Amino acid sequence: MMPTMTARTTTARRRARGTAALAVAVVLATTSCSGDDDSGGGEEPTASPSASSAPAPAEPTAPATNARIGQVEGTRISRTTRETLLRQVVPIVDAWFDGAYVGGTWPRRTVGDAFAGFTAGARRDVRRDLKVMTNVDIGERITAVTVRRRAVALDVLAVRRKAAAVTARVSLTFTTTGEVARTETVQGRLFLTKGGGRGWKVFGYDVSAGEAGQGRTR
Repeated sequence: MMPTMTARTTTARRRARGTAALAVAVVLATTSCSGDDDSGGGEEPTASPSASSAPAPAEPTAPATNARIGQVEGTRISRTTRETLLRQVVPIVDAWFDGAYVGGTWPRRTVGDAFAGFTAGARRDVRRDLKVMTNVDIGERITAVTVRRRAVALDVLAVRRKAAAVTARVSLTFTTTGEVARTETVQGRLFLTKGGGRGWKVFGYDVSAGEAGQGRTR
């Protein structure tokens, strides 16, 4: 189970919760607190963690996103469905990681298309959580970003062998240089749904971000 991270304004770690996430917290809670095996048993195990096809533009040798399927609740899903989910959902997380925290050139204060994979409601929520969901508050005081680790596990709620909802458990660690020189971490969950023929979209989130360990505030 991923530990609860408490927001404390006297430290560098801040927490953001998109209001849309609260509506499905009970339904999705089991997916983010369980193990990594298919609940139905007998399903083929997921292959070794796959890397996202989306490049990480922070630097040529930056690590790719370590992506895998986590817990599957409800009905079983096929290997093909698992692979499709990774192919469709991980690029949404990568776009957020890159646009909000580690991609592009520095210093800067823009986030590009970081939230293109978010619903309109989630994007409205993000506007009040920019200090957590992006690096905009320190972006003009850093000269480079080096990615140390980026990972995502997709917990799936399946109905009739089809994915109905996904919780993406995310973890990003990177080091900044410049006026603000430190190691930062981003951890939490993105809640995704699929509907209206528009593909998977993030409609809510529960994310903390800030300096690794305890230390200075942003």
